[in-house]
Amino acid sequence: MKSPRRTEQKISPSDLLSREEAQEIVDAIVRARKRAGLTQADIAQAMGITQSSVARLESSATLPRLSTLQRFARATSSRIHLSIDPVSNHDIRTASHTMTDMLTRPGHSTDRRRFLGGAVGLAGMLGLSKVKHVTAQEATAAAESADDYVWQQPDWHNIPKLFEVLEHHGESALVRTGDGEFEIPTNPQRLVCLNSEYTTLIPLGLTSGYFGVDVHWGTGEPSASGEFSDDIQSILADVHRISTPWELNVEEVIALEPDLVLGRTGWQTDQNYDAISPIAPMVRFGPSAYYYPRQGLKDYGELFTLSDRADKLIAGFDALIDRARKALEPFVQNVKVAVMEFDGGTELYAFVSYFVSFGGLFGEDGRVLPTGDTQTFFKELCLTPSSFIEKLGDDIGRDQAFYVNFSMEQIGLVDADYIFVIGKADITDAFINESIVKSTVAGKAGQVIPLDVASFGFGLGAQRAEVRAIVEAITGEPFA
Repeated sequence: MKSPRRTEQKISPSDLLSREEAQEIVDAIVRARKRAGLTQADIAQAMGITQSSVARLESSATLPRLSTLQRFARATSSRIHLSIDPVSNHDIRTASHTMTDMLTRPGHSTDRRRFLGGAVGLAGMLGLSKVKHVTAQEATAAAESADDYVWQQPDWHNIPKLFEVLEHHGESALVRTGDGEFEIPTNPQRLVCLNSEYTTLIPLGLTSGYFGVDVHWGTGEPSASGEFSDDIQSILADVHRISTPWELNVEEVIALEPDLVLGRTGWQTDQNYDAISPIAPMVRFGPSAYYYPRQGLKDYGELFTLSDRADKLIAGFDALIDRARKALEPFVQNVKVAVMEFDGGTELYAFVSYFVSFGGLFGEDGRVLPTGDTQTFFKELCLTPSSFIEKLGDDIGRDQAFYVNFSMEQIGLVDADYIFVIGKADITDAFINESIVKSTVAGKAGQVIPLDVASFGFGLGAQRAEVRAIVEAITGEPFA
């Protein structure tokens, strides 16, 4: 006899949130979709759900699960960040009564599970954490003190290792990850990549043995990587596609009979790990090789005994950076740069140059690290960021924000000679043509520059392509 199916009682946002808080969630979802230049139908297709389901997401009638928010973030090329912030004593008392009532209410056993999943999802929602909305008053105060702000290159820390290779044993190696120490093959024949690791492995020379790879949500094909894109598409042409690694079908992976699985800690849960690791060793990592290709090349080069090739690739990238800095030098004296995204409405998201890690995926507290979106500008090319944006980063706290959010009305406060706006052409064109943008220093000089980083892809090839695009935009001359 089957166990009786439990009826799950849905929770309204009003059980947990005020009307204003629920509306903030809705606004964040809509902003993310518009910023990506997508319709509800586009989102529905990317997530594999109906358009009416997307419409419900964009209402305050239901409380979305974390897994749903993860899929939505992927579909809109957004991030989910998690933050637990202090609130007033009044808010604490109110929240405590709400939580106690919900978790102890008779007949609501499923509420406990839904609350935990929903609350994490709400805290991690794009626009509600790790993104500080700056008020007009705060922006004005930062702008007034920006004139005296002197930005200096920070003492950058190394990106933490993806994993540590302890010993090589012929056809295998002993590695250490956050999950412990275990042996993995150094010449895998049935490799499954769940986080675009192939954008690092194929340039390294690991060109065979792939049995499953994740794909770019927009194309359904493996991710690009600049000059290596054609090789990637050719090598992986007939390899099984895993379309939703952030919401993994574990049975799909197990059916491939892998001998090694590479995945991201943020996506691959302990439950996934426990299911897959008895079948094949699974390496989960925090920092991604596709965002930090130098470290990825070093670590995978050591693991797969391809360090010579890794060293050559890194040396070639170093030479490109050196040439790029020299090409830029006559053009960037006393010049400031801002890097931002536009939501297609009234909000801007400006990236700070660095953040200070607070443990977790990036190792011990206190590491000074570049954000994935600005490392090329400020760490590699040593450009000078907007004092206004950096001052906001300092005011908020470098362990609290990777980027800051403010109204389009405040863009005149951004002291930047160049504004690079990341996104698709329709969104960036709309931004550039806004009259308030045209009135800025960068706008008047015709130096508001669209940058479609998604077209570059991930990994070393993508970062090389980004370097070329930045240099050509500032110098106005071809750069190979």
